[in-house]
Amino acid sequence: IRIYGIYTHTQVNRIWDAIGQHLAGKGKEYRRRNRPAEPGGDIYLPACFPPETTQTDIKPTPLVLSAKDMDELHSLLVALKQSDILRSLDKYVTFSQGFLNGLIANQDVEHVFELTPQEREVVDCKASCYVLGRSGTGKTTTMLFKMLGIQRAWETEMSGTMPKPRQVFVTKSRVLALKVEEYFTKLLESLALAGYSLDQLKQMKDRNTMQVEGLVDPDDVPEDQSGIPMRYSALEANHFPLFVTFDKLARMIVADIVAEILSRKDKDREAQERPVWLVYSEFMGIAKWFILGVIKGSERSFSCPSGFLDEKTYCSLPSRSNPTFATQRKTIYALFEAYCKLQKATSVSTTSQIAPMRYSRRCCEETSLKLSASRLPGLFWAGDTAQTISAGSSFRFDDLKAFLYRIEEDQSMTIIQDRSVTQPTSFQLAINHRSHGGIVNCAHAVIELISRFWPNSIDGLQPEHGIVDGLKPVFFHGWDKDTVRYEQFLFGSSGSRKSSSALNSVRVALYISRLCILVRNQAAREKLRQQVGDVGLIMTLYESKGLEFNDVLLYNFFEDSPVDLSRWRVVLGAIDKNHELSNVHAPAFERDEGRYAGVCSELKQLYVGITRARKNMWIVDKSEKCEPMRVWFHGLLAPATWAESNCTPGTDVPHLAVSSTTDEWKEFGRSLFQHKRYTQAMHCFERACLPHEVNVSEAYHLRELARASVGVASPVKQQDAFRTAAKAFVDCGANRYHQTRERLQYYRNAADCYVRAGDDCLAADAYVHAEEYELAAKRYRKVGNFGKTLHLVSTHSEKIAPESAGDLLMVCRLYYCKDKQETRPPEPLFETFEEELDFLDTYDLDVALVELLESHEKFVEAAELHLGEGRPLDAIKSFLKDKGNDAAVSRAGGILLDNLWRHCSFGVSVKDALQNNTTSQFFALIKEIPLEKLVPQNHDQLLMFQAAAEDDREALEKLATSFLEKGKDKTAALWTLDHCFSRLPPLVDVTLQELTVFLRRYYAYARLLFLVSSLNDPIGNHNIRKLMGITEVSHDKFNIYPGAFLSDQPTSTIDSAVQTLPSFNQQALNRLLGERMREHLRVKVSEENKRCYKAKVLSQCLSFVMNDACNYGGCLQEHVPMTLLNQTQYNARIGVHLQQMCILQLLYSAQPHLRRYSSVKSNIASWLNHLYEAVFPPVCYQGSVADIDWSTIQNASDGIRIVREWVRDAIYSLDPINDPETFLTLILRLTKLSFAFDELDPIQYITRARSVRFFRHPELLRGPEGAYVVYDMLASIEGVTPTSISSGVLYLHHVVEKKLPMNLSVLCDYAEDVCSSISVALHLNRQDVPPLHGLVLPRGWLVGRNKFQKGKDMRLIRLFLDDMQNLLNVLRQETSQEIYWLEHTKNGKITAIHRNIFIQRICRMLCLLAYNTHIRDIRGRVIDIMSRLHSIDLERATPFLYRRFTDVSKDGFLQPLQFYDNQSVMERFVQLVHKSKISSTRSISPRVKQIVYDRVDEIPIIVPPRLVSVRSVLPAEEPASVHPAPHTVHLEPQAVARNDESTQEDGPEAQGELLDTLPEQQQGEADATLSPAVDKLIRPAEPSDAQVAAARVIQGAYREYSKRLCRPVRTGTTAERHAIFEACLKHVASWGWKLSPYRLLYLGPFPHMFLALERGMTTAHVLKARTKALLKVGGHERLEELGRRLSEITSLVKKGASLREKLDPGAPFHKERDIKALQRAVSEVKEFIQALRGGSSDTLQELTIAYKGIVDRKATSKEGREPLSQCRR
Repeated sequence: IRIYGIYTHTQVNRIWDAIGQHLAGKGKEYRRRNRPAEPGGDIYLPACFPPETTQTDIKPTPLVLSAKDMDELHSLLVALKQSDILRSLDKYVTFSQGFLNGLIANQDVEHVFELTPQEREVVDCKASCYVLGRSGTGKTTTMLFKMLGIQRAWETEMSGTMPKPRQVFVTKSRVLALKVEEYFTKLLESLALAGYSLDQLKQMKDRNTMQVEGLVDPDDVPEDQSGIPMRYSALEANHFPLFVTFDKLARMIVADIVAEILSRKDKDREAQERPVWLVYSEFMGIAKWFILGVIKGSERSFSCPSGFLDEKTYCSLPSRSNPTFATQRKTIYALFEAYCKLQKATSVSTTSQIAPMRYSRRCCEETSLKLSASRLPGLFWAGDTAQTISAGSSFRFDDLKAFLYRIEEDQSMTIIQDRSVTQPTSFQLAINHRSHGGIVNCAHAVIELISRFWPNSIDGLQPEHGIVDGLKPVFFHGWDKDTVRYEQFLFGSSGSRKSSSALNSVRVALYISRLCILVRNQAAREKLRQQVGDVGLIMTLYESKGLEFNDVLLYNFFEDSPVDLSRWRVVLGAIDKNHELSNVHAPAFERDEGRYAGVCSELKQLYVGITRARKNMWIVDKSEKCEPMRVWFHGLLAPATWAESNCTPGTDVPHLAVSSTTDEWKEFGRSLFQHKRYTQAMHCFERACLPHEVNVSEAYHLRELARASVGVASPVKQQDAFRTAAKAFVDCGANRYHQTRERLQYYRNAADCYVRAGDDCLAADAYVHAEEYELAAKRYRKVGNFGKTLHLVSTHSEKIAPESAGDLLMVCRLYYCKDKQETRPPEPLFETFEEELDFLDTYDLDVALVELLESHEKFVEAAELHLGEGRPLDAIKSFLKDKGNDAAVSRAGGILLDNLWRHCSFGVSVKDALQNNTTSQFFALIKEIPLEKLVPQNHDQLLMFQAAAEDDREALEKLATSFLEKGKDKTAALWTLDHCFSRLPPLVDVTLQELTVFLRRYYAYARLLFLVSSLNDPIGNHNIRKLMGITEVSHDKFNIYPGAFLSDQPTSTIDSAVQTLPSFNQQALNRLLGERMREHLRVKVSEENKRCYKAKVLSQCLSFVMNDACNYGGCLQEHVPMTLLNQTQYNARIGVHLQQMCILQLLYSAQPHLRRYSSVKSNIASWLNHLYEAVFPPVCYQGSVADIDWSTIQNASDGIRIVREWVRDAIYSLDPINDPETFLTLILRLTKLSFAFDELDPIQYITRARSVRFFRHPELLRGPEGAYVVYDMLASIEGVTPTSISSGVLYLHHVVEKKLPMNLSVLCDYAEDVCSSISVALHLNRQDVPPLHGLVLPRGWLVGRNKFQKGKDMRLIRLFLDDMQNLLNVLRQETSQEIYWLEHTKNGKITAIHRNIFIQRICRMLCLLAYNTHIRDIRGRVIDIMSRLHSIDLERATPFLYRRFTDVSKDGFLQPLQFYDNQSVMERFVQLVHKSKISSTRSISPRVKQIVYDRVDEIPIIVPPRLVSVRSVLPAEEPASVHPAPHTVHLEPQAVARNDESTQEDGPEAQGELLDTLPEQQQGEADATLSPAVDKLIRPAEPSDAQVAAARVIQGAYREYSKRLCRPVRTGTTAERHAIFEACLKHVASWGWKLSPYRLLYLGPFPHMFLALERGMTTAHVLKARTKALLKVGGHERLEELGRRLSEITSLVKKGASLREKLDPGAPFHKERDIKALQRAVSEVKEFIQALRGGSSDTLQELTIAYKGIVDRKATSKEGREPLSQCRR
């Protein structure tokens, strides 16, 4: 039963005739069944009949109704909105129990009604279908009824046998999705109401009465509150039927595709693009949509790599499917390219627009796949024709059909292979159940016009018609600005004007609640507002899309059109030729179709504007551009009908304004609000007197304005706009007028706006008010307010997702635990100790972990953690807290020592190191450690550092002595000595004892330096690494601490947050250490040598020795009185020279190339000169060679070796040609030193010297044969030949006679040697007494190799005496020529006192010769020579130093000697007494010691025993050594005798007589006679074959050594790998492995793998340190990222450490020799390396080699056994 209303008979008018006529049109059967059962009267009984197929309707002639009647008829027969569906005439609902119960319960449900046959056909379609139609044609109804039928069929018939059908309703608008879901739910509820009881219905009634609908935008409701999962794959049966928007469905599918969820919609994309398009002309407004829809959004663009069509593809598109701009493709594409360039210039990303399009295709494919894979075949697509032909759209349903068909066909071939593709069925719903025929026909006229000119731009649809006819649109024309009266349109006034005051009063009272004024754009709306005021609902065409209104006024559509009149006139070409208006001129469309493309877009917009109206449509325009369309409408429609719809000036304007109630304002305001028309909703709520709703609408409006400003306004203005909107929402949320749900949403909106405004704190507060605790906590976390974050997580954990709560709690823990915070967390971070311990360990938060461990008194664990994280200071302090643990104290001492060594390594000044705060803290800890609990070595080393810090040199020297004596801590000794000698003391005025102690210590220091520099592998020594501040990182990889001896980094980098220390391999570091230590040794020794060379104690002032006074004020020699000159002092002087030479030799041994430098040669020569004067002093009172006691000289053996080498090199370097003035002195000195320190035939190398063998200066040649006087000197000193004495005399004679320059002291030394040889030879020839009995000589004169051989020629004794006399004469001359010179005098000049001293020395020599000879002639000659020294000048007495010698007599030769020797404390003279003559020989003087001998060959051993015992055991060939070689050798007397036959006595008495009778001329001739014999005897022998072979061996070894030095140093990867290989090789040797497959892998690819692991660990530690540094110093913004990264890296470090320990070359793992286990380990290493980020290419290359060699190696011939050939290789 359909009840239209309750009317009286008088109220029935012609409308009921129209209704009856309409019902009669339903067909014959309908009319038959509606006949009255009993005719007659005014009562008709209802007829009951089953439904049958509707017959074809024959419409009768329509009645002519007034406008009012037509409006009322439309209201009765057509539903005005979705909720009025029951008021539609054609919608019948079965009167059922459910319907009745719904009335009883007052339940707001929708009941199932009868569908039209066409709708039923759509619902019953089994395949995919496409339903096209405009709003109100039943698309949504058919879709819902189809879903309802499927759902009800499953519920009633198949719920227990098959799964629930998964149905999805997809739409663009979320409002529509919610409405449809609500409608569907109500339909289901209405069907379920049939089973409810009356009590249940009563409860539902009460509940429904209390429900109030809130004012909330559905799009604002968070998706996580909708109950729909975020991923499509997470949907379950209870989620279906699913009603979602396309954006939501796309995000769900994308979440499955890319495994991530798009966090929010891109709502502002259009606003971002807007500035780009504004720079173009109006033509671009059309081209823009075409570009986005075709070039970038068409199906073919998805397959393009760039995401859009290239120019060739675009220009080749068929014109039928893409008619717009078909002839201007190149122009459009050029604009597209310019658009892309402008996008880049304005920072608008193209990929951000293309990517959603790609996802859209993927989503379409995924959606089609998911829906078509269900048991119900096909898809249901419904579309609004008004939307498909809207402005700028290039979309057609035919394209969609083809697109989806291709998708399904592709899926049927690849995925669903058991199902064929069915061609979709298309339906068109042409009956409009909302708008009447007048509106529908007018809209269709626009469609026909578009189809006429642009047939391919829209889909071809059948004409649409309404249920009833209605008023035609009214076209106002002929108006202008002077005649138009807007109030007439609104209030229906007559042609006469009304007063403005009256009009204003009406405007205040009335409002058009169901009238919408449509304008072109925002500017037109503002302009109209200024003219008509705040009256009416004014919207733009774009805003009106999707909305419908009873009355629509389209204002100035043509006037504001960008298309000019000339182009609008093209529509006139569509007028039929037979029409009376066909003669109107129209431009030719075919000539330039592209020119009129804008008309097509304008017509589509016009169509949208017309289809917004349900009842009335008015078109108002004052422009001439409207005339073509008005003429077209006039020509298309019936002239009479259209004439009625034209309104010209002077006629009555229709009455548009209607008075409305507050409920109508409220209802319409809510409708506008739901359609996001917030400004219009504000007007409605104002008229409805609802200020709270006005505020809400205003808040939403402010938010829309803020969103619109994105991409347009400046960032600051954007934030201000969002902030304003947020404050408005906060005010709404604070208003108690609204329901709780609404208020929560308002706060949520405010929070979102605050987020966009950048006010995260206010956003978080708003989220708290919105009870969105998760979002609030996240915002608090973002701004760093971790206290509130932790509070929310702790107190509202049940309302926060577990994953989010865990993440937030994690970041709070990281924040409060990453470093020591001043503020404590407001809530407990952990529940148990174990949980906190596990967290801190997982994230490697060592600082917090240490604090936790110490709070539980686990000091040792805390200290070890400090130590592992590189905080030794804290580690020491933690160890010391465990006071009762001696092991902890010892550990603390060891750590302190390690770090003191690191900060104050060798070469680092403690004073400078203490400037560093960390270093000073380490030194401060020394006093806090109980040293008595440490091992002695650590105890002493800590004292060493403490003494250095306090600059206590005395303590350092004692510690150094202790270290050296113990010999177990040489590195500490070297460090201590280096600090002791960091500042050398002045040595000029030191005493001999002080210099001896200094040199002894400095030699130990230099020797340690030399030892370190000469080690082959010093870096392999842990103590050396500790000394040098070197840390071993891995195999063959070391780091040097900043500021260390080998480091180039300054000490200032020590306290840097992340130290970047350079890495060195072992070979390079060994070379660097050697170079630096050798250079350091050079610097130190050079500085010490300069200071030592200036020491006065190295030479003694002769004037002071002899006279106890020195008249030279600037004397640089030591002043020592004769009374203090003793044997100890003599040996000490020799000792300091040898010590210094040992020190220098350490330098020269470390850097042999220095010996080639002239400065070094000069330095060596200077020290040899010093040594010569020390061994052979200028005066006898200073000592002699016989006084040497090697046992008192430290390192005497080393010194002797060094002297031998230096002397040998110096002799080889002599050059008599270029340096003749000093040559004689140098050769004589060096020869005497070589014979003194080298007992084993030094003549061999002396005679090989160039200066002796080849280069001979003419002045040194004597006689007519040119005999070389150097040979004379050598023969004399050697003493082997019988003519050795004569050779010596000839040498002296040549020097004195030729007045060759020479050092006077050296000359006198040589003369004494000749004199002593003469004295001994004379005593050997005596017949009356045993040989040498009664010989009295100085002890030093008896030292010599071959002095005691008999048979020597002595014919030139008188020549010797003549030379001595000549020498005395020269010395006595006060203005003597500068022939002779002395060391240590000013410019080498000889003063008067020096002359007297050496005159005395010559006199002593002559007296001893005379005393020991019995030849009268010689004695007389000596007396004569000395008597000539007596001064003949009465005014000048004979000098005291030799006055006694001038008065000597024949029997008193010893008296002058004894007189001058009284003050000397040294034993000068000895008397040889034969064993047989002891009783008969009396002592000459107590100061003359008697030496008893039995044989002559015993005398050289008895006289200087210590000298012989040491020097005789050192082979001359042995090179100088810097290492001590202590030994004790006892020699028998016979061991020294070189030739027993040479000692046979030959009758000296006869020889003496011969000499006495030899005439002087004959003695002179002996010069020529003896020369050839001497030359032949000393000529060097050629080297033997053994010597040549040995030289060749040495040469080959040296060349091989040189080649090794020239080899490049292994660096980088090669060096590290080689070190690992060497370690593996050692283990193979120690384990005794024979050749096996595992051995090949172990020595082959395994080093590559282990090196990759080491490199990976290094990378992991670097990443860990870098991440921890970022976590510590960085802000809170990256805590989550850094926390996760740190956790991952910590896990990787632990894994890498485990692998390294397991696979170490010496680990037990390799002893098993399990190849499969090794392969698994290599795979684990590969996983470890790949998990790291930032690894070098070398690491990956090493890993690849190892993996191929171990895991991917070729198959063996037998399982577990390699081929023999491969094993051999």
